[in-house]
Amino acid sequence: MVNINGKTIADALTDGMNNGLQWLAPFISKDNLPSDVFCNIDLVAFEPTVNRKNIPGNAKFLPYVPHKITYVTLNRGEFAISGKFSGCLMGAYCENGKYHVCHIATGNGAGDTCKNAFTDKAADEKIKFLPSMIIGEDKSGVKYYDKIKEICKKYGYTFNQFDDVYGIITSEGELYSFITAKNGEYYYVMAWVEWKLGKKDQVQILDRGAIKFEDLLPFIFQK
Repeated sequence: MVNINGKTIADALTDGMNNGLQWLAPFISKDNLPSDVFCNIDLVAFEPTVNRKNIPGNAKFLPYVPHKITYVTLNRGEFAISGKFSGCLMGAYCENGKYHVCHIATGNGAGDTCKNAFTDKAADEKIKFLPSMIIGEDKSGVKYYDKIKEICKKYGYTFNQFDDVYGIITSEGELYSFITAKNGEYYYVMAWVEWKLGKKDQVQILDRGAIKFEDLLPFIFQK
């Protein structure tokens, strides 16, 4: 199980509800990006938009780039965090014994270009999922967003406007997405879930009918 600053990812995200994710900050590129659809972020210089002293040593930040598949290579015990998600995919695949995690662009006119390139590249062992399903809907058309607000009300919390959706894939294949809201300098976690891929769809994106809200792991809210 992969940790963030000595805590499990679940514990770190829950702690982020009360104390904020003091290590989370959007990253910007300093250098020109390669022309290829696949962009190895390990080879590109990125810096956080604000100074962060507590960035975990096992974290790799995976930014969104229009019309690109950005990726990083993970070693055991590392994790990739990416955002901001609205409709892009996050994926992982093995190649020549290396484990790559990707942010697969689908917006701004990208269409299916990046999705098809990912499918062709990762023909065998692969995972891909939609982090923004945390604010999506189930197969009956009921939005998880609305269910989140209902559960929030049940436990006496107020659900306010959120800012962004982020996704995490670990070297162990763990999948998370979480909602953030910025308060002051830090990003606070408003809700998080861990996704489980079914055995039948192990290498497929989970469609709306394959995710049951009851199967989501803890989602706790900040007052």
